[in-house]
Amino acid sequence: MEELRVLLLAEYDRRVGGLRRGPSLRLANPPPGVRYFTLPRTSIYEAPLNYSEVTPSNIIRSAVVQLTRALRPPVGEGFDLVHDFFMDLTRISSPWVHENDESPGQYLSEYFNMPAAVRSAIVGTIIDRLNDDNCRAVITWSKWAYEGFVRDGVPASKVYVVPPPMMLGERRPHSTVNVLLVARDPLRKGLDVALKAFARTLKYLKDVVLIVIGPDATRIAKASGLRGLVAFNRVDDFTLHNVIMPETDIVLAPSRAEAYNLTVLEAMAHGAVPIVTDVGALPELVGDAGIVVERDDVLSLSNSLERLASDEGLRSKLSAAAREVVRRDHDPEVVGERLLKVYMSALEG
Repeated sequence: MEELRVLLLAEYDRRVGGLRRGPSLRLANPPPGVRYFTLPRTSIYEAPLNYSEVTPSNIIRSAVVQLTRALRPPVGEGFDLVHDFFMDLTRISSPWVHENDESPGQYLSEYFNMPAAVRSAIVGTIIDRLNDDNCRAVITWSKWAYEGFVRDGVPASKVYVVPPPMMLGERRPHSTVNVLLVARDPLRKGLDVALKAFARTLKYLKDVVLIVIGPDATRIAKASGLRGLVAFNRVDDFTLHNVIMPETDIVLAPSRAEAYNLTVLEAMAHGAVPIVTDVGALPELVGDAGIVVERDDVLSLSNSLERLASDEGLRSKLSAAAREVVRRDHDPEVVGERLLKVYMSALEG
């Protein structure tokens, strides 16, 4: 097979100096025979530092950026295929595939309080774009999102579940039970719930450390007065993946709204046991390797955290299960072969 030239159409993340995490995982793990290319880094393809937060300023900025992209000349000339990520109105001249961790309807329902008629109109416009003949496939990461795209109106035959590729990571010995929460959008990620649950846990256990990463985390931690709470407003990817995660025992995602959670997946690759809420694809992501609680349920989260922190045998069992989930469902070689089949099907029309 001749080399397949694929343009990855994705935003850059200023925090890491590269593509956003989902696209960067694809870039680092190309299918056999595929050569990836990226757009030059420009302001209209650069995500804001707080892109995970749904704020009025981010909404306005996103609308302006999308309009600017839509008015530019089409991209794709000279490539066999364009692989587009997340919501993007860039015009594309060659066959293309779209990748997103949730459907338009799921995103709007979870993040915005708007009249049903308005939501339906927006979803319809986006789905019309995805149902265009030039868009050959829709790639998503979970069965939950697959069902969302089909419910929104994309033919089931056009939607493929191809989860993110992920290598297993190392673990390092350490003396405390370390709990990790990355909350770059504190309210949506349930930081307040996590702090209340951790405070309850501290009444019964010692040698438990909660590491929180997110904007204003240091101020929030200081105001809480909780012992064992370590906070960082910002941590670079190298430190997160090579220093913190290898010594993480439990990873939290007490999210109020969430499609997927790459931080949870990455921590599971290092053997961290996940505690997540019953939103989006989180229960599907962790399977039997973690604990699922209802959103905003401080007591259940606290009880689950206490149970895991106090039972080394249970942690060890679920840690092995977490690594097995990553090995089974996210092996880069297997995922690459699945993605290549989608590409070949897309090129066949």
